[in-house]
Amino acid sequence: MSTHNGFMPAAPLTEEQITRSEGGHGYEGLNKREYFAGLAMQGVLTSDPHQNYSSDSVARQAVCIADALLAELSKA
Repeated sequence: MSTHNGFMPAAPLTEEQITRSEGGHGYEGLNKREYFAGLAMQGVLTSDPHQNYSSDSVARQAVCIADALLAELSKA
């Protein structure tokens, strides 16, 4: 997996937007890995509403799914 790609912004901002945001501190929001993990977490939690998931196992599973997606995308 290209770890560099996973830490790129999920929704990049222009330099002007970065300058205006957060007092000009350059906040760029979620990176791709965080964004994909959040989406995966939603999918895991809604796949079986009667399942009693531990938060740790859901978080680990979501990160694994995000990393697998980034690895697959880097092959393209």
